[in-house]
Amino acid sequence: MPEYLRTAIVTIHQLPSISETLWLIIIGKGNVQKQAIDELEALTPDNPFRKAALKLLYNLQQNLQVTQNQDEEDRELLMRLSYSTFKLQ
Repeated sequence: MPEYLRTAIVTIHQLPSISETLWLIIIGKGNVQKQAIDELEALTPDNPFRKAALKLLYNLQQNLQVTQNQDEEDRELLMRLSYSTFKLQ
């Protein structure tokens, strides 16, 4: 790609697990995503990042619930989010 587009390819599963990358890791798949949710749950309840992520995860949960064609991975994530969003509140 041309340099002026400032484009990069990110390999989510290879990102370091730090607060700055947690947003990207959460959109990963499988174990990478599960680990990111675990790390989010481990944050203190007053952490502003945790509160913001809770809102986003709630929106994701709502979107997954109305999706007609859920695969096994979507159903597992929906169950995990149902448990996690309750736990994060």
